[in-house]
Order: sequence, then structure tokens, then C-alpha cells
Amino acid sequence: MHLSNENIQKIDNFLKAIGIELLDIRIEMVDHIATEIEENIDDINAFFEFDGFQTPFIKYMLSKKKSLLNKYQTQQRSLQWNNLKYIFKDILSILKQPYFSVLIVITFSIIHFFGNFYLKSFTLISYGFLLLCYLNLLFISFKFKHLKEFKLFQTYLLVSSMLIMFSVYLPINNNLLNLLFDSSYHIITVYSNFLFFFLTAASQFSLHKKRIILTNKFNSLLF
Repeated sequence: MHLSNENIQKIDNFLKAIGIELLDIRIEMVDHIATEIEENIDDINAFFEFDGFQTPFIKYMLSKKKSLLNKYQTQQRSLQWNNLKYIFKDILSILKQPYFSVLIVITFSIIHFFGNFYLKSFTLISYGFLLLCYLNLLFISFKFKHLKEFKLFQTYLLVSSMLIMFSVYLPINNNLLNLLFDSSYHIITVYSNFLFFFLTAASQFSLHKKRIILTNKFNSLLF
């Protein structure tokens, strides 16, 4: 006998109640627990019939609480590293695309030939592009905040924000604070800023592709 949507919702609610917040992991756990119940419980209706803490379902889930939380912690750590590897691998694949590669070559060629002549302008433009990336990140974070239950979405936001911060505060740069107070400009800052801009842009482009998949997955959930 298959579980109803209401029964699946009860499983999901229990997992959320004990602190299993990430949808990436919770979806898999709900599916596993639902399958386990379907295979081992004959009277599904009686199993879920409410009777306080004496409800068979509640007693069953409480008996598994410790193992579920331990599994969640292990999967959470593994998921973080897997997500980071996936994101950076996808960033590199995007940067290798012809349209991105040509744009990068053209940009750095222009900086090479004209950067020293228009150093201040190039520096301000490079920070402007990074600011656009940051504003876009804030927009994504606010508009699609429901996707923050996915660890992958959280990791994307982290990677993009860290790339921007690295550029602004990189020791080899005359970072933004030095620029504001000392008005000191250096060609290395321009190269570095545009490098991090392209990395950040690629990460946000990758996030856009994955966001559509995550949104469809979120909208297609039964619970």
C-alpha cells in the first residue's frame, strides 16, 4: 500500500521538527522512510492514526531519531564538499565556452594595451562590475530565498560572495579601502578584479542554470 500525500507530509514535518532542514537530504530521507514503511507495515492507516506520543508512526520515528540525525550530519559534510567540487568544475567548463573565452581574451587584451593610459577609469570600471555581481547576488538571494533550504543553493551564494570579497581584500591588490583613502591605482588591481569578475559571473551563470532545476524540483514536491 502506497503512502498518501498526507502521510508523506507527516514524515517531512517530523524530520524538520528534529532539525533536518536541508531539502537536498530531507527529500532522500523522506523517500527512504516512506519506502521502508510501505514494505514493512501492513495497516498504513492504523500506523499513522493519531494517538499522541503513542501513535505508532511517532514511536517509530522517535526510535530512529538519533540515527537520522547522525546520518544528516555526515551527509551534510559530504554534501558541502561535493557541492564545492561541482560548482568549481562547472565554473571552469563555463569559462572554457567560446563566448566566455573570447570575451576574456578581448577584455585582458584591452587592459594590456590601454590599461596604463586609463588606469583610474579601468580600476573604477572593474569595481563597478564587481558591484553589479554583488547586487545580482543580493537579488538572487532575496527573490529565491525559498531555495535556501537546498544546500547546493547555499553553497552557490557562499562561493559567489567569497569570490567578490577575495577580490576586494586580496593582499596583492590596492584594495578598495586603499583606493578610497589613498587614491592609489595599480594595473594588478585591474587584472585581479576582472579575473574575479569573470569567475563570479561564471558562478552566477552556473547558479542560474541550476536554480531552474532546483525551482522545478521544489515545485514538484508532493509535500
